[in-house]
Amino acid sequence: MKKLTILLVAVLLLSCIGCLIACQDDTPLVSSVKIDVSLSYSNGQTVLSWNTVEGVDYSVYRAPSRYAEFDFVQDCNGNFADNTRYAYYKIYARDKAGNLIKMSDPVSEEYSIFEDNAYVFAPTDDMTRVSRILSDIYSEMERSHFTNTRYAVFFKPGDYGDLTVNVPFFTTFAGLGEQPDDVTLSSLNCDGKWNGNALVNFWRGVENLSFSNTSRWSVSQGTFMRSVNITGDLYLFDWDNYRPGQTGGNEASGGFIADSRITGKVNSGSQQQWFTRNSQLSSWSGCVWNMVFAGVNNAPAGTMFTSVANLPVLREKPRLVFGQDGYSILVPALRQNASDCDSTEGSKIAIDNIYFANASRDTATTINAQLSSGKSIVFMPGVYRLSQPIKVNNSGAVLLGTGLATLIPTAGNSCIEVGDVDGVTVGGLLFDAGTKQSETLLKVGESGGNHSSNPIFLFDCFFRVGGNSSQNSYATTSLQINANDTVVDNCWLWRADHGSGVGWDKNNGDYGAVIVGDRVKCYGLFAEHYKKHNVSWSGNDGYLVFYQSELAYDVPSNEAWRSDDGNGYASLRVHDNVTKFESYGLGIYSNFETDGIVLDCAMRIPAQGNIYVGYLCSYAMSLKGTVNNLINEDGLYINSAQRFRSVRNYGTK
Repeated sequence: MKKLTILLVAVLLLSCIGCLIACQDDTPLVSSVKIDVSLSYSNGQTVLSWNTVEGVDYSVYRAPSRYAEFDFVQDCNGNFADNTRYAYYKIYARDKAGNLIKMSDPVSEEYSIFEDNAYVFAPTDDMTRVSRILSDIYSEMERSHFTNTRYAVFFKPGDYGDLTVNVPFFTTFAGLGEQPDDVTLSSLNCDGKWNGNALVNFWRGVENLSFSNTSRWSVSQGTFMRSVNITGDLYLFDWDNYRPGQTGGNEASGGFIADSRITGKVNSGSQQQWFTRNSQLSSWSGCVWNMVFAGVNNAPAGTMFTSVANLPVLREKPRLVFGQDGYSILVPALRQNASDCDSTEGSKIAIDNIYFANASRDTATTINAQLSSGKSIVFMPGVYRLSQPIKVNNSGAVLLGTGLATLIPTAGNSCIEVGDVDGVTVGGLLFDAGTKQSETLLKVGESGGNHSSNPIFLFDCFFRVGGNSSQNSYATTSLQINANDTVVDNCWLWRADHGSGVGWDKNNGDYGAVIVGDRVKCYGLFAEHYKKHNVSWSGNDGYLVFYQSELAYDVPSNEAWRSDDGNGYASLRVHDNVTKFESYGLGIYSNFETDGIVLDCAMRIPAQGNIYVGYLCSYAMSLKGTVNNLINEDGLYINSAQRFRSVRNYGTK
């Protein structure tokens, strides 16, 4: 019995030793297989390389897009070259028996472009997964009225079937084709159900896409719809929760459409004002105060509709595109007396001349270095904190934000300073006032200079003083335009009337825009709540189509709000040195929170010269305070008894 026990113990010991030896043989193999893949592109080839472990076989798998299925390409140990650019790759590691040991993370050249919160989709992707990602973004951002999170979503050319996109705060959706019809989705939706109305549906955009079904774009200021084709109707309000004539709830307060085609009817419903330019419409219904159209095919007519046949100088907004040559920036051609949609091809900036900035690594110093080397800048989504200004001194430079990329000065500096150079574009950016006094957030030009043959353009530039932080904020002037021949296309200047850090002595902004340059043209200018003039215009030969403005709500007293002109500050002040100024479709509104506030006039212009106002309306949203005149001393007062007034064809051209 004793011998038998000893034998059994010996067998067990040998068995355990065998297991330990086997484990020692396997463990180093599994634990040491770490697949670190590097990717580069040169001489027309994508090159992969990775570390290898003896006794392990490796295979390359490839997918045409980020969320597509990966297919086997070939077995390969350590190095692989491919003629396909921007594909996605994984490396599989197997033991000699063919068992999968490890799989690498996917790698692609696109990861170096679309980092963090920037997504690029393709028709080859798994649409179930794409829908889930878009749903997650919407769930996170639908109510994110004030947040530092940003998202950009891009679609490569192709048909995406029944995919619908919902556009929340601080998110932009864009097609990567050269034309809107290169990318087709099912429908577009943006609503105000989260808030009961769309009055604060700010900071979002959609561009260069086509939608095959009826869509909704229920937004207010700080938004854009550009180069969008819709087969079906377009509702600019929450049509499924609205009754004509209702008061309270469901309101919306202005937006912007450009270079778009809508084959069905456009219904603006409760929209208080709207600007549409260079587009094709089938029909339009709805108007509350001020609907403005410029260069629009089939624009509506009526008492509160304003329409101009064309715009004197125009370029559509540059955009990131993807084609046979990979990624580039398409810069549409300059047009004169522009009407209808853009059909020009323009020129391209190749990817080798583009720097993709990222808020997690880039500063004004690194961005300025790229600009100095002649590159244009694409800002990926994020908040960029700048201790010095970004300086643009190279002609033709494009600075393009995605996902409402946001610039904040940290040392009392400006965010961007554009020199007196031709053809610069700044677009798709939010400029946020900092906690130290800045004289201006965006300064365009120093003085003089003729840029008429190649103007400076500002597209979808939005400015915010206060609202996002409990700390006091300071920017004397949000936008300073010194350069002649600058063109502003959809800009919103906002001294916050709600949010954090809001109050007469908390969010400190005197002027929205100060325009000194001559021949400046503004197409869609929104300016609200500044403590002095929302817009101060002293440049000659100015041209303005669509102006939406609210006076400061929080004026504490008449004594605290007096200008050289008398009681209060006119929202739009065209100074007496100006001899030529032309404007169409203006709305200036009051909502005073303190009784007894008096403003002498909503708009003040020179008494002499060719100064023309095509249409101006004004409405008192509160029953407090008085605006004595619409323009100068015309006697058209606004108060609790006479809440709406308008004047058409004032002055001379």
